[in-house]
Amino acid sequence: MMALLEIMKPGWLAVKRNWAPFLLIQSFAAALVVSYYHYGPVRLIAHDISRFKQHYGELFVIVSGAAAGGLLPQAAKAVTRQVERIDRKFWKDTLYIGFVFAFVAVEVNSFYQLQTYLFGNRIDIITLVKKTSFDMFVFTPAIVVPSAMGLFFARSNGFKANSLARIFTWSFFRSYVVTTLPINWACWIPVVVCVYSLPLELQFPFAQLAEGAWSLIFVFIAGEAAH
Repeated sequence: MMALLEIMKPGWLAVKRNWAPFLLIQSFAAALVVSYYHYGPVRLIAHDISRFKQHYGELFVIVSGAAAGGLLPQAAKAVTRQVERIDRKFWKDTLYIGFVFAFVAVEVNSFYQLQTYLFGNRIDIITLVKKTSFDMFVFTPAIVVPSAMGLFFARSNGFKANSLARIFTWSFFRSYVVTTLPINWACWIPVVVCVYSLPLELQFPFAQLAEGAWSLIFVFIAGEAAH
């Protein structure tokens, strides 16, 4: 138990360093859910986005994932002058981060449909607990974090065969996944409760709004883990 706590310590320290953006993301998520149920114009906009997603299907999922996770955060960094210059490296980073989050978006969209198949689409406390628990304690550590971290790790190591093989080892899981679980849980548990408080057709678009803010933190964490 002590060894596990030691492994997760960097994640808890990251939570302490990033508590302010976490609260901002979570407050924004809660405000959107309340607005959806109590403010007509927000509900109309939400359903327009939902129809747009249904019309374009996987293309919407991929493009929105790349934009929310890659383009918007990189643009925010440029506007706030967190990058020295917008050069070829900046655009290569933007494209790759966008690719990673497009991949994650496909995983998440499929997972939300699986959740509805397994637990239904009722919005009650029992269903919310089931979906949130399965999301945070099964899907997150077993699929979404390993795949995203693995893609960043592969790139930072030049996509060499030995580095790709390492992604499937316990040492990688311990260093790149277990250590980041606290910061994932701290940010996303309140957010996914809000996500599952909405109808299925709105869950993915809603989650993408939070993804843009989260990706800024996640890419920084991935960079720290690489070092």
